[in-house]
Amino acid sequence: MSGVPDLASSSCVLHAVDILNALPTKANSTSGTTDVTGFSPYMKYYGSQPSMDSFYVFGSYCSVHMDNNHVDKTNTNVTASPCVYLCNAGHFKSKGHVVWDYKRRRKLSV
Repeated sequence: MSGVPDLASSSCVLHAVDILNALPTKANSTSGTTDVTGFSPYMKYYGSQPSMDSFYVFGSYCSVHMDNNHVDKTNTNVTASPCVYLCNAGHFKSKGHVVWDYKRRRKLSV
């Protein structure tokens, strides 16, 4: 439905993993408390809950500002590109996010 190529389906799985790791699970018990849901895997590993500000909807449309390396040389007035959000770039040992530039058919880390 998001219009991304089949190649981007692996990003959907990575995004789902981020969401699942942020949710509490009974596998990580909170013994000694009345909380029966347990800690999230993220909480057990990092010692804190992830910021909800870092979550975006897979397949949502966004505009990405292009730096000098990615700007379209044929149209110097355009400094942004319409994209579709894929996943957090942390999965690729980078900061930021991974998006799909659907007009130029390329994956970008921003």
